[in-house]
Amino acid sequence: KYDYMVFKLLLETGVRVGALKHLRPEDINFNENKITVYANTDDEYETYFKDDVKKLLEEYIERKHLKSDDLLITETIRNIQYKCKQYGAKMKITPHALRHRFATKAAERCKNIQELRDVQLLLGHRSIKTTELYLDYHPERLRERYKELME
Repeated sequence: KYDYMVFKLLLETGVRVGALKHLRPEDINFNENKITVYANTDDEYETYFKDDVKKLLEEYIERKHLKSDDLLITETIRNIQYKCKQYGAKMKITPHALRHRFATKAAERCKNIQELRDVQLLLGHRSIKTTELYLDYHPERLRERYKELME
């Protein structure tokens, strides 16, 4: 269950593994399904999670009797990376691949620049250009979009 919780957090929040390593229960707002992520010493941003992740987090914190300032994840970044590779050997899963999947899925659903800006904030990117890298160019989608706009 612990490993599953870690994978779900990486996949569904897009948080970097280094930031996840520093997550504490006090950084989690269960009423709003929100996590305050401390990316660097100066940077912080908020991201959200679904109810299934909320349940996993609540159960884990309760089972481990974690206090608000305890670290949620106690293993090393290297160990998390190893587990990702081990479980996803055929699919080349890494923590960054999970973040990339989250970012790509979110960016592709954007219909305007404001929605892309929201994804930028969820990922903790300083520049929108970094977030734009997750947008894939699809000639067929562009053709369909042109038809929609011109009708």
